[in-house]
Amino acid sequence: MLVEIGNYSLEFDDITPQIAKTLLEYNTHNRPLNLPHVKFLSKQMKQGQWQMAGDPIKVSTTGRLLDGQHRLHAIVDSNTTQRAIILYNVPDESFSVMDTGRVRQAADVLSIAGFSDTKTTAATARMLINYERSSIAATMKSQGRKEGSVVTHQDILEYMGSHDLTPYLSKASTWHKTLSIYSKAEYAFFYCILSRVSPDQSVLFLNAVSSGAKLEIDSPMYILRKKLTEYKMNKLSLSPSERFALTIKAWNLYRANKTVKTLAFNADKDEIPIPQ
Repeated sequence: MLVEIGNYSLEFDDITPQIAKTLLEYNTHNRPLNLPHVKFLSKQMKQGQWQMAGDPIKVSTTGRLLDGQHRLHAIVDSNTTQRAIILYNVPDESFSVMDTGRVRQAADVLSIAGFSDTKTTAATARMLINYERSSIAATMKSQGRKEGSVVTHQDILEYMGSHDLTPYLSKASTWHKTLSIYSKAEYAFFYCILSRVSPDQSVLFLNAVSSGAKLEIDSPMYILRKKLTEYKMNKLSLSPSERFALTIKAWNLYRANKTVKTLAFNADKDEIPIPQ
């Protein structure tokens, strides 16, 4: 059934594997395929659990496939026929903002792909992506923005397809229950980047910060813990750059086996440290 809506044509159709293959032939300049997501959708289709959610497969005015490649690949992979909506005559230029303009959140996308604790997972992945893009100022911001770009849902899904964050998220949950001076995502983020320097010391450092057990008063972990706890209790705020910098400064002091009386960071004067 074809419905005309203004300049658009909306079709409700049964998409066979052959039709899916034909549509995919026009899948030019699309984002990289996330194979784990395709396999997840394919499994749902084979088990009869996949349902049309109302988000159409989109085809541009020039016949280019703009959105829906994962569903179409899953139809081919599962060798099943699925009911779907196809929206035709979508402007080609809308593709660049299609992923960031939708209401669906990154956590929803990860949930569809079969991940658990998706809000924390999405937030952790977003911070790691920004960190690896050398955008420290954006690293701990919830929107994940850096100059000229946005961390898209697709970015996060692709990152999770090639990175196993399970060990970091598991430990983060334990540390957060002990002391919530960081969010679970922040604990997981710090554990991940610090473990790249020293897997063993990263655990010892974050164990000490969260528990406070057997810490000397001039220990970098004690001073960091005290400062962040005071800010939290007094409902004061630190910028994302300050929170990151203070944590990394404490880590670097710990690694150098140094004691400290205070921890401070001036965003206008000091360079943001890197883990050593």
